[in-house]
Amino acid sequence: RISGTRAVARRIAVKPLRDTRRRRDCELPPSAVSCFVVSTTPTAAAPMFPFDAWYVAATPDEIAASPSGVLGRTICNQAIVFYVDGDGQTHGLEDWCPHRGAPLSLGRVCEGKLTCGYHGLVMGHDGHAQALQGLPVRGFAPIRKYPVAERHGYVWIWPGDPALANVDTIPKPSWADNPEWAFGGGMFRVACDY
Repeated sequence: RISGTRAVARRIAVKPLRDTRRRRDCELPPSAVSCFVVSTTPTAAAPMFPFDAWYVAATPDEIAASPSGVLGRTICNQAIVFYVDGDGQTHGLEDWCPHRGAPLSLGRVCEGKLTCGYHGLVMGHDGHAQALQGLPVRGFAPIRKYPVAERHGYVWIWPGDPALANVDTIPKPSWADNPEWAFGGGMFRVACDY
């Protein structure tokens, strides 16, 4: 951390350029297909979200109702994919395939593992690639794993520093286990700029 600035790393996917004059594809080294761009920006320009907090991401029923078994959400401007593994545990990962940059939320859950819908890269719940049909996967960069917990009928996510996530600090709504209250679920979609 530099005084007054914050280093921001963004993962981008680079497509090979097409040379229209010679009608052939340009050759790019494999390292150019996916790379990190690191820039320093003033902290004042950073999005104003409290990242070190628990957020409601979904209900368990929303994930279960998905035909593919995955659910994509944007929380604090971060694209996140949620899925339930073979042991019934809910996980949240960065919604970005390290193979070709496709959203993992367009994939599916096969045998309890998240599988990218583009080329079939199988991701582990720790964010590391596990398998790809006939190719070695040790060279893929891991994607971010988010702390996720199910409490009080919701799936909660901590988009901030994972070391600070404590499930005991998840707020408990007073009506969550009160028999005088009833909650049937549901979600309102609100178009807003934050």
